[in-house]
Amino acid sequence: MTRSAQDGLDIRFFQNFNDSPEVELAAIDIARSLSDPLCVALAEIDVLRAARVNDYLGVSENAAAQLELFRDKHAMKIRARDAGLPVSEMAVVRSALDIRHFVDRLGYPVVLKPRDGRGSNGVCVIRDDAALADWLATQSSSTFYNTMIECFVAGDHYIVNGLYVAGQPIMVSPVRSHDFGAGFPWWAVT
Repeated sequence: MTRSAQDGLDIRFFQNFNDSPEVELAAIDIARSLSDPLCVALAEIDVLRAARVNDYLGVSENAAAQLELFRDKHAMKIRARDAGLPVSEMAVVRSALDIRHFVDRLGYPVVLKPRDGRGSNGVCVIRDDAALADWLATQSSSTFYNTMIECFVAGDHYIVNGLYVAGQPIMVSPVRSHDFGAGFPWWAVT
């Protein structure tokens, strides 16, 4: 649905905005009517979409490829580990056997999550074989193309967001959000 106002305001509504592929095409359509188009992301879900639109428009070059790292939690954590930051044991999951091997080697609890997830969407803490069986019963084999596993680490949870322009930090915002000790987060209990 589209609504346009006399002052040039263009408002469009989408079913399932976060997952709709129509959003990028609509952004390109709107940008073509502007003299100096630039697509700006206002939420994490839109960062990669905005980069793809700007690459398409010629505003940026290869921004989408560079942002794949931002969207891929496994690749980002490897980069952090390689830079000397402590990172919990983790692995890419391609099948249920990958989970079994990981648990056999490192034990429970483990965290299963989408590699390109945002926030806590799709994150699940598995504490034993019964919980793993329950989780697997709700998944399809296509789940595994995008899943990672890591050791659950009890403790404080920190989120660090930052904006870098030309390799220089413009804004860095660290936040301590929860204590994941004895009181487990509501979104991660299985």
